Amino acid sequence: MEVDPLSGVPPLKPQVSPEAWERLDIRIGQVVEAWPAEHTHRPAYRLVIDFGPLGRRTSSAQITALYTPEQLVGRSVVAVVNLPPKRVGGFKSEVLVLGAVDGEGRVVLLEPERPCPPGLPVG
Repeated sequence: MEVDPLSGVPPLKPQVSPEAWERLDIRIGQVVEAWPAEHTHRPAYRLVIDFGPLGRRTSSAQITALYTPEQLVGRSVVAVVNLPPKRVGGFKSEVLVLGAVDGEGRVVLLEPERPCPPGLPVG
């Protein structure tokens, strides 16, 4: 990822239309299972996330640098739930868990500031 040498922050991406943003379905989920994913190019966890009325979905998340599986179970996460499924390490990753990437390339999970029910939309 390219970063500005003075600020250490990546440059802005191209603008998107409000319609493109509105097509993303971002929801709150709760991690119910987490374990190391096998056969991935980079270290990752396989997550099972409960989205309440939307059901449970799986995700591959490259978050091994800052989290253990035990720290993930029960945690609320923010995820995009309407991207096409992707095959990762021999299983279907159905949602994209969101996080911020720190200066060392580690992903810091986004999570709601207060308890939220699984499946709650993010706007």
